[in-house]
Amino acid sequence: MAESSPWRASRPPRRVTPSDTDLSHDGRDPDAFLTMVNTLRRRRSVPEDLFYEYWRDAHVQIAARLPGIHSLFTHWVAFDEQGRWPRVEGIDGRLAEELRFDGVPEPTFLTEAAVGDFVQNMAPLMQDERNIFEETISYPSLGGGSRTLVDRLPDPAPAGEQGVLRMLVYLRRRDTVSHEDFHAWIRDEFAPALSGDPQVLKLRRHLLEPYDDDAVVLDAGADSVSHRKAPHDQYQAMIEIVFADDAGLDAFRSGPVWQGSIAAQQRHLAATHPFLATRTYCMRFNGELTTAGLRTAAVAEQIQALSAANQLDPAVRRLVQTGSV
Repeated sequence: MAESSPWRASRPPRRVTPSDTDLSHDGRDPDAFLTMVNTLRRRRSVPEDLFYEYWRDAHVQIAARLPGIHSLFTHWVAFDEQGRWPRVEGIDGRLAEELRFDGVPEPTFLTEAAVGDFVQNMAPLMQDERNIFEETISYPSLGGGSRTLVDRLPDPAPAGEQGVLRMLVYLRRRDTVSHEDFHAWIRDEFAPALSGDPQVLKLRRHLLEPYDDDAVVLDAGADSVSHRKAPHDQYQAMIEIVFADDAGLDAFRSGPVWQGSIAAQQRHLAATHPFLATRTYCMRFNGELTTAGLRTAAVAEQIQALSAANQLDPAVRRLVQTGSV
């Protein structure tokens, strides 16, 4: 599993048993109007443990309750310094510390009206950004640009560590490849090929549109947070890919699917920047708050650890939501 600070390792993650079938179309991946793939950089004056706890249990609690969001996933991430993700000759895998980020939230909106509802009501969230972030970048993925190609994980709405190796791989195109051709290659060739490898438990790809600093509308009140990203530092795609463990990744690296993709990668990719997702929380799923979104992820992890199914009873949920029976 990915490295984690001692404070994160309060209990060992439960091992998952992957499904033998693909569950990606079992209500997990509805057609969306817009998916935002955001990168968040921690304010360096804020300790790492406080940053993650505040982001999870305070900041995201606001986000999960704002109107318009259909689903909201959040990933705690760390740059893959150990080189677990396979490197390819001629593709830059280095990333300076000042360009790295610490969190990736992924909100999904089903309609343009839903986006409008969110924007009109987002001021409390944006005003809170200054407390923990020094930079937030919001990459839009339009319509079918975000798609799950395979998902054999048993839980579609995770609350913390799942006992798997999850990576978010950010991709930058070569200048010789057009934006349209790059997206076509990711959509029609690269992502489908990787998703077919038997070691891959989940693959979700995002085709990212150009990020326009001047068009950003998510900075109302976040006046001390940077929303600037130079064009040469931007990404055009991201792939979320999950393996059972390091052995699964090793088998993937040496297998025919990866080896057969190398030449095309060298033609299309200028840089590949992989991040390890140390924890993933789903705060809202299919239009409803999850237990993590309703009662904080810390409580959700306690319920999961104790298998306290009574805490998930609708009557208990109503009690927590309304304060009355």
